[in-house]
Amino acid sequence: MWFLATLATSVIVLVIYSVQLPGLSSRRRRSELKEIAHKVDVLLDRCFAHLVGLEEVRKELSKSGVGFLLREKRRMEGKKPGAGNGDDALDHFMVLGKPGVGKTTVAEALAKFLISIGRCDRMKKVSRADLVGSYVGQTERKAKKILQNKKSCIIIDEAYTLYQPGASGSDYGKIALEIILLAMSAKDNDIVVVFIGYEGAMHEMGKVNDGFWRRITQSLTIPDLTAVVMAAIFEKKVETKYLSLAPDVTTKWLETFFEENFKAVGQNHNGSLPVKLLGHATHYLNARVVTEGDMTLRLTRSDIENGRDDLLSQFRMLDRHVDFSVHVSQFFKNYGQQLVFEGIRWVICGK
Repeated sequence: MWFLATLATSVIVLVIYSVQLPGLSSRRRRSELKEIAHKVDVLLDRCFAHLVGLEEVRKELSKSGVGFLLREKRRMEGKKPGAGNGDDALDHFMVLGKPGVGKTTVAEALAKFLISIGRCDRMKKVSRADLVGSYVGQTERKAKKILQNKKSCIIIDEAYTLYQPGASGSDYGKIALEIILLAMSAKDNDIVVVFIGYEGAMHEMGKVNDGFWRRITQSLTIPDLTAVVMAAIFEKKVETKYLSLAPDVTTKWLETFFEENFKAVGQNHNGSLPVKLLGHATHYLNARVVTEGDMTLRLTRSDIENGRDDLLSQFRMLDRHVDFSVHVSQFFKNYGQQLVFEGIRWVICGK
C-alpha cells in the first residue's frame, strides 16, 4: 500500500516540477527529479519509520520536500526562482487531530525531516508557559528569546492555549501570539513554526488575528486511528517491551479484535488505547509467569481478552464518574443560588 502511495507521489512530483529546470534536456530533467524524489522518500522513511497510518501526511510532505530541494538546487546554481515558485513551501505548519492520534509525535517527526533536508538545523519544543509571562514586558522577552533561534523548527504544543476566550485583561497569551505571527512573516527570519492543537480550538484561535491562517503554509490533519493501525501499534509496543505474541495472535486476529471490541470507544482514546491494553494484558502475563513458571514472555489471546475486560471496565467507571460530575454541576447551576439564599436565611432567622 505504501509502495503504491510512494509511486503515485513520485509521478505527481515529476509532473508538477518538470517545468522548473529550464535549459536541461527532458531526460536529464526527469533523472534529476527522480533522484530528488527518491532522496526525499528515503528521508521520510527514516523520520517516520516508527509511525503507522500516515500515508496522506507523508505524501504531502514528499511533494513539499521535493519542491524545497529543487529550489535549493537552483539557488546553489545561482539561478533565479521560476515563476510561481515561492520559497515558503516548507515555512509554517499546523498539525491537527483529536486526542491520542499522535500530533506531537508527528510534529517531532516533521521537525526531524526538515532538519534532514536542510530546512532547519535544530528542533525546539515549547508550550504556553515558555512563551507567556505573568506581568507586562515578560511575555515579549520570553517569546522573542525563543524566536531568536535561527533556522530552528519551533514546535508549539497545545498552541490553542495561547488564546483563552474570556480571560482577564492580565492574560498575555494574545500578545505572545502576535509576536509569533510577526516573526513568522519577517523576511530575515528563517525559523519554522509548527502549531499543534485540536481543530476547533485552533480555528477559534485563528479568529484573533486575520493574518494567522495566511502564515500557515501547510495544514496536516492526523486521522483517527483505525483498527488496522491500532493492531500495528500494539505489535510494535510488544516488541519494545521485549515480549512476543502467541502463534494464534496474528495480525489479522488483532485487527478483528480491535474492530469488534473497541469500535465504540476507539476515537475517544486513539493511540493510547493499544498502549493501555498492552499494560493490562501484561498484568495477566506476569501472573502466569509467577503461578505457572511460564518464562516465554508470550502474550496469549486469553491475556489480551482479560486485559480488554479490565480496560473496558475502567472506561465504564470513568464514564460514571463524568456523568456524576455533570449531574452535580448541573444541580448547583440550577439550585445553587436558591441554596445560598436558604443558607443566609437560616443563619439570620435560625430556621
